[in-house]
Amino acid sequence: MKSSPHTPCSSPCSPCLRVAAPSIQHSEFNIHHSPVFVVLRNFVSSWLSRLLLSLFLVLLASCGGDGQRASSLPKLKILSPHGSAIRLEFERSFARWHQQKYGTAVEVEWRSAGGTKEIQKFLDTVYAHGTSADIDLIFGGGSAVFDGLSKTGYLESPNPPLTPDMLAGMAPEASGSKLFGANNLWIAATMSNFGFVVNKTRLAELHLPRPTTWQDLTGPGWIGNLAVADPSKSGSVSTCYEMILQQYGWQAGWPILVKIFANAESIQISGPAPGDEAGSGNAVAGIVIDFYGRTAIIKQGSDLMEFIVPVGGSTLDPDPIAVLKGAPNPTLASHFLEFIASTAGQRLWIQRPGTPGGPERKALGRMSTNPKLYETAAPYLTDPSNPFAASSPTAPPNQNRARKEAVGLPQSSQNQANQEAAELVPSTQNPTSHEALFPPDTRNSDHGPASQPTSRRANVLKLDIKIMRQRTSFIGEVIKSALVDNHTELQAARHAVHDAGDPPELLALFDQLPFAEPQTAEIATAWKEKSNQPALRNQWRKQFHDLFITIKDKAGH
Repeated sequence: MKSSPHTPCSSPCSPCLRVAAPSIQHSEFNIHHSPVFVVLRNFVSSWLSRLLLSLFLVLLASCGGDGQRASSLPKLKILSPHGSAIRLEFERSFARWHQQKYGTAVEVEWRSAGGTKEIQKFLDTVYAHGTSADIDLIFGGGSAVFDGLSKTGYLESPNPPLTPDMLAGMAPEASGSKLFGANNLWIAATMSNFGFVVNKTRLAELHLPRPTTWQDLTGPGWIGNLAVADPSKSGSVSTCYEMILQQYGWQAGWPILVKIFANAESIQISGPAPGDEAGSGNAVAGIVIDFYGRTAIIKQGSDLMEFIVPVGGSTLDPDPIAVLKGAPNPTLASHFLEFIASTAGQRLWIQRPGTPGGPERKALGRMSTNPKLYETAAPYLTDPSNPFAASSPTAPPNQNRARKEAVGLPQSSQNQANQEAAELVPSTQNPTSHEALFPPDTRNSDHGPASQPTSRRANVLKLDIKIMRQRTSFIGEVIKSALVDNHTELQAARHAVHDAGDPPELLALFDQLPFAEPQTAEIATAWKEKSNQPALRNQWRKQFHDLFITIKDKAGH
């Protein structure tokens, strides 16, 4: 009789032990029915079971011992919306760098709460009940998000502090965006740009012109050919839409957002998904952060895909990292910040995998905050575009002074005044749940032709930081309530108007605003009170549900 098939043990803790049952020869009678054979078989089976169980417990104990030894290493806990590719490359490289510089091995433990918006909610809950999240760092998210975390007191300065020498390679700003936060509570780990990734084959098939502005995506040729994402789930997606509002202003920008969502065939729940939709051909274009655009190009090839930064419609936004209040291992957190700012850390963002100092497995496709690397690492770059070339190829005369201020020296009184001016205006209202907290602005916008944006338009978009900070906490929820939750009604209304020949008087109905621009600060203040949020969501949802139904009816459907 042959022994039972054996599957090798996959445990790394000890060599696999092979156990073979004794061979029993057949006689002329049927031995399997012999009472002696049955007793012997049951005994051997029981003995083998006890032996294998004992071996399993020994191996389990051995593995547990190794786990305990690993957990005795200094542990760094990082909360991040970043994906597995970024986590793997930075964990591996940081461990190697830390061993070489500080002589000790380290362990990195990644924590996830979802996208940036979910992370904000998680921290709100944690710090409402204590002074520590039992996490050392938050890694990833837009500058507006980190400015908000600074104001709520969730961040603290690195301890030990970062010295000017540690940050010597970092530029103080890029395209007008500061790479250090207020009171120096965060630093930019990398930077982001915003736009749309286009499937060039689908574009040619539909004879659509190559889009170069946000406005280009609102035309009737794009109906059913766009992919967008829900901004209430992702900070990067919300910032994409903020770029539209910044370039065109609130009066003209909101109608552009409405028309873009009306043209969207689908609304995705994650930031990279619109790029995947365009790459698969389900959409012609997807609105994404530059990182996801490059990822789509890497997956599908540059012959098929192209990432476009809209003319005058985007700017570089820092993607920061900071120490969380009550960090259990502040020293290791400070070391990770030092590594992020170092040449070793910055190379990971921009180099091809397998190049000296680059990532090992996958290109990360981000930007570096170190201008010099675009020269010294030029042969190894994933993308040769230099974000510093257009604005400042060389360091400005006051760069060293700016860098010193960024590591802990007091801010000037003027900077302090600017910071105070950016604070939200206190609310003067005490709304009740059954009232419309902020009446919608039902007037048709008086901005003139939508193709003529306001003076915000320029080669590099200049952000209104004050209004951006005010809107950051709630603009994603406005878009979700008005456009995502009512997407079926919005699509039906847009198709009905198009079938009616796109008469201007019907198209103008889409321009209705959820609130007047002067109310922004009041809404931002009201949104801080969680008890106000359900009423505001319901108000925006109902307003636009009724609007889209009305438009469809007027179009004759």
